[in-house]
Amino acid sequence: MRNVRVELSADREDLYEPLMRGACTIAQVEAAYRLVFQVEPLWDWLLQRGFIELSSDERYDCLEVRLQAALEHVREKREAPVLEAGSSGKSASAVLTVAANLAGKDNYSLRNTLYDLDEDHMRL
Repeated sequence: MRNVRVELSADREDLYEPLMRGACTIAQVEAAYRLVFQVEPLWDWLLQRGFIELSSDERYDCLEVRLQAALEHVREKREAPVLEAGSSGKSASAVLTVAANLAGKDNYSLRNTLYDLDEDHMRL
C-alpha cells in the first residue's frame, strides 16, 4: 500500500484509503468510519467542524474521525447534522450515534435511535 500525502481539502475519494488506515484494523471501527463516509452530507458536516483529523508520519497519512466529540457536540449544542434541505437532521444524528456505538465511543442504547434512521441509512 503506497502512501500518497493527502490534505483534508482533497477530493472525497482520495480520503477513503487514509480513513481506513486510521481505523487501526479493528473491524468495528472500520465499520463505523465506513458508515459515516457513506453518508456524504454527514461526512461533510464532520469535516467542516473539525471532527475529522489528519495525522501524518514518515510512512502513513491517516484520518481519525472523532466520533465521541461529534456526538457530544450534537447533544450539547443541539446542532444536528442536516442531510438535505428540509431535513430535521434526526437521521444524520442517528447515523452518528450508530457509528459511535460501533466504534465503542458511546454506550447509549440504540433501541430508540434506530427509529430515527431514514430507509437509505438503515440499509447502510
